[in-house]
Amino acid sequence: MANLEYYYEQEGEVWTECPPTITGKYLENFKNLYDLCINNSLTDPKELSVGGHDPLNEFKTGKAAFYVNGSWAYTGESGVSDAVPNATMIPYYCGVAGEEKAGLNVGTENYWAINAKTSEANQKATMDFMMWCVSDPEASRILVDTFGIMPYKQAVPSTNGFLAAAQAYMDKGCYSMNAATNFQPDVDNYRAAMVSALNQYNADQSDANWELFRTAFVDGWAQCYNNVNN
Repeated sequence: MANLEYYYEQEGEVWTECPPTITGKYLENFKNLYDLCINNSLTDPKELSVGGHDPLNEFKTGKAAFYVNGSWAYTGESGVSDAVPNATMIPYYCGVAGEEKAGLNVGTENYWAINAKTSEANQKATMDFMMWCVSDPEASRILVDTFGIMPYKQAVPSTNGFLAAAQAYMDKGCYSMNAATNFQPDVDNYRAAMVSALNQYNADQSDANWELFRTAFVDGWAQCYNNVNN
């Protein structure tokens, strides 16, 4: 969900490298959506940090109207319950001007790669295999049905309804939120500090605790950037 703040902070200029600082200009918009989620949950916000709640099951059994997830969860959600036979994805709406044209967050942290340290013969064989996976109709069908999508134009259409929803928004001229989250510096430490601050806010939704989260979100970015770049 933090991606919505990063996306709007880009102000239309997509990051191509990690910026040394961020402003948190749209953190109140993030807060609007975050508060909506935690204060309308079947789980008391004070208990969110403990774990044990099961939002997927609550969604599948009709106890929850929506929850935050991604296209990777399609297999576990679609068609497994009469409560959600046609589950779909909707954009993050958080009070930003023009967001009636918002589409979905679109991006990935995962990539195919070829090991540059292996032999040229192995590199070529790997590339040939990858090309076969995305160009051979039968192989492409198997991989798409297994993983939900293959990011190549010649691959067969996706059977993942959530990805189809993302495409439908794009076909209507909606903008997609790029995965600016990929640029988080010193990612494990940065995210751990954010989660810790959010848990403190969950337990006591005071302005003071939200400011602690703002510090982790904004100042923590600069600190983590310096940790890995200096």
